[in-house]
This record gives sequence, C-alpha cells and structure tokens, in this order.
Amino acid sequence: MTLHCGTVTHGSTQRLPVTSTPPGATARMVCADGTKSEVTVPGALVVPRNAEGCSVTVEKNGYRPQSVALRRGKSGAMVANVGASAVGVVVGIVGGAVTCAIARGSGSALDACAAAGGLVGLLFPGWLDARTGAMYTQHPDRIDVILQPESKP
Repeated sequence: MTLHCGTVTHGSTQRLPVTSTPPGATARMVCADGTKSEVTVPGALVVPRNAEGCSVTVEKNGYRPQSVALRRGKSGAMVANVGASAVGVVVGIVGGAVTCAIARGSGSALDACAAAGGLVGLLFPGWLDARTGAMYTQHPDRIDVILQPESKP
C-alpha cells in the first residue's frame, strides 16, 4: 500500500507553539466544528490540520486578551503526491493484474483489472491525505503575543 507523504511525514494534527509576554497566560483555541484546546503558555496547542474557522485567544488577568485567527492552507507535503501516485499507479496495475490472473481472468478482463488497480493507485494517496487532513497546514505556524495591561478606570 502506498501512503502519501503528508500522512506519513506530519500526520493529521499540528503542534502550534504559543508564547506570551508576560508568560503564564492561557491560550484557548476554538474551531467552527466545536474542536477546543487550551494550554498555559509558553506551551503548544494541538490543532487538527483539517479544522476550519479556528481562532486562538490568549488572555491573562489584568491584561487585554488578544485573538489570532488561524487559516487552513495546503501543505507543501502535497507536492510529494506526484511521486507517491506514480508509484501507486505501478503497484496498482501490477496488483490488479495479478489479482485478476489468480482469479483466472484473461484478455480484456485482465486489462480491466490492471486499469482499475492503476486508478486506485493514482487516487488513493490524495484521498488518504484529504481524509486524514494531512494535506493541510494551519497558519500562522506559531503565535507570539505581547499582552497589554488593562486600562484602569
């Protein structure tokens, strides 16, 4: 089985380092799908790569909170999909042909099995990365905030 590089190299979640001045603030992440995470900073939030509509709010008593919106974008690991798909096509064609031959297929049936195997090998790596979210990355890839003291009335 061929796996796309995004799934193999960085998985379906992303560590998002968060720091604040002063330290000791709380960072809370909320995404449109209801995903939530919280960490005392300095620390790192774990963000699903495929999450959308996420924002991180950093707050500490006596300081004004700051929010940062995350943007989901395509990961550079998707470029490796071309190589993974090429290998997947070859493996799929051979695997399809062998499977069909074992089942005593011949002629056009053997060709159809090889073609079906090749198609699966072509599409599977991209499908896997889309399914796991590994084809995405969240931006910014780190959050550093300087909290401002609240104004005294």
